[in-house]
Amino acid sequence: MKHFIFYSIYFLAILTIYSTQSLSKQESLDPLNLGEIEPQLELKDHQGKVIPSHLYQDLPYLPGEKIRFQAIHKTAISRISAGKCAILTQNVARINNRWVLGFRLEAYSAKWYEWAFLIRDTVEGFFDLENNRALYLHVDKQEGSYTQKKTAQFDYHHNRVIVKDITKGKLTFEQFKIDKEVIDPFSILYLIRRRPLEHVKEIRYTVYTSGKIYHFHAKVLGKEKVDVQDKSFETFKVKMLTKVSGALEQKGDILIYFTADQNKIPVLVEADVKIGVFALEMTSWEPGTDYNSISR
Repeated sequence: MKHFIFYSIYFLAILTIYSTQSLSKQESLDPLNLGEIEPQLELKDHQGKVIPSHLYQDLPYLPGEKIRFQAIHKTAISRISAGKCAILTQNVARINNRWVLGFRLEAYSAKWYEWAFLIRDTVEGFFDLENNRALYLHVDKQEGSYTQKKTAQFDYHHNRVIVKDITKGKLTFEQFKIDKEVIDPFSILYLIRRRPLEHVKEIRYTVYTSGKIYHFHAKVLGKEKVDVQDKSFETFKVKMLTKVSGALEQKGDILIYFTADQNKIPVLVEADVKIGVFALEMTSWEPGTDYNSISR
């Protein structure tokens, strides 16, 4: 049961590649071994500058957007609420003269299960507003007795990613060479949402995590009506080409359903596993505000 709860509420990570096995090509990056270099976040606000409209005029998400989910494990005879997740779009800022958008992901175990296995996971990051390229990422996990604080800075000027990792109290520093633009695994949903889902059939992207890059793609399967939390939505159905291994090995694919409107909200995520179905069901959505009226 502990693992069911964990994987259900940490579905956002399953979408990426943590605890997954890619069906696509992966490459190990060359370690640089530069010593104890701290990742840096040189974040600046607008400083009176106006964001060029071409960077955001066609984007379906706005600063301040909040999407909240209930995590569910379903079988033929049961429906268990495992916890809650949220995708929070934060404010616009500047890093190295690039316009960036911040985001925060949260995952919490259900109150009824915290006595057995507490989960309090958060992820914060920034990606380039123009191309979704990763610039900074901080992961803070508390999963039972397991704790991790991991920070990564993507330094494209020096073609490297700089990582600081404190796992179960042990501190390590790592640096890897990156020769190409990559996205962080947690902003994949933003990348998919910015594509014209009514016109594209396949979305390709390269993801960095844990000293490797993975070449992924997702397929747009067309429109489908779904019912979520007693509401009906016309959606675009997108299949994520990843594979979860082990006790929760998938019988099918991970599917994400985005509203078939200008907002492209991920209202439902689900995957068939060996026992039942895991799902994230959207419980609320707040649209956010204008790009040039808010700064970090």
